[in-house]
Amino acid sequence: MLRFGRRLSYSSRQLAIAKSIVVVLAAVVGGVASARTPAERAISVGGVLILLGGAVALYELIARGLAFLIGRIPMPARPPSEPPPASEELEKPTPHQPRPRHVLLAFAFYLTATTAVWLVGAVVASAGAPPHTAKGAAAAGLLHLTPVLLPTSEAAGGLTVLLVLYRWAKRLDGAIFLDIVPARWGTVRQLLLGGVAGAALGLAFVLLSSFVPHHPTHPPSVLVQAASLPGPTRWAWVVSALLLAPPIEEAMFRGAFLGGLAQTWGWPAGMLLSGATFWGLHASEWLDYWPAAAALGTLTLLVTLLRVRTRTLGACITAHFAYNLVLALAAFGFSPHGA
Repeated sequence: MLRFGRRLSYSSRQLAIAKSIVVVLAAVVGGVASARTPAERAISVGGVLILLGGAVALYELIARGLAFLIGRIPMPARPPSEPPPASEELEKPTPHQPRPRHVLLAFAFYLTATTAVWLVGAVVASAGAPPHTAKGAAAAGLLHLTPVLLPTSEAAGGLTVLLVLYRWAKRLDGAIFLDIVPARWGTVRQLLLGGVAGAALGLAFVLLSSFVPHHPTHPPSVLVQAASLPGPTRWAWVVSALLLAPPIEEAMFRGAFLGGLAQTWGWPAGMLLSGATFWGLHASEWLDYWPAAAALGTLTLLVTLLRVRTRTLGACITAHFAYNLVLALAAFGFSPHGA
């Protein structure tokens, strides 16, 4: 049961019906708008409906999985950030903490899971093509398979994060685990602050991009091309950028990666390594365009500071979502970079 105030309350069934109505309406509007001819409307609506429905289902699975993990952790009697009295420090053994190699292995599993999806897609896309055209066929095939590969890769990464956190929840002290994956989303003010800051950054990048010409020195990445192509490919990019990437990537980079390293190497080292890794993994989107590099670097700095200052993931997710939302809206007018 979800309650709002003193009078309004909604059951899980009512919320599920409301979500289904929103998904269907969004699929109808988006599918009709994406169809090039009236004959394609039914297929376009069906494709968008599958993308949205799958993304919402995956989002619910990850959210419920995190809630399940946090619910199994015994809540400490005092806030995790409050140090215990000196007498308790002498009487109790030091809680088991994640070692740096555990954090790096968690990131390696996440990267392997997401990359494996695209590698399988590349093999499928280039199958049967002549050797001298295999590379071009793979690139074209990957773009064609993006509506399936992009959300699937995000799903693989999200499930990997859940498995890592499940293992950590079983072996770490409750207070330490709640420092890595906070049990609360944050206050309304913190969530609004993250959303406004992310939207402002996205808007600044869009405005800057309209004045700075882009002269690419190499072919754009599959993600950049997906954002500029009409139809299911663009919708797959939009759905992944709004519903999947913010919670999954924040749980990995600002949760397991940053929070895990902060337990042993300290917050400064965790901020530097997690931020540099996150920014570097998006290099294909900013490599030849300095406004995109600056925007993604600023976004990385923003969500990292929000994680450290608020000690929650909620503000990071809303900032990431708002930034991507501005770029998704702009994608229907021009080809963006750096989502």
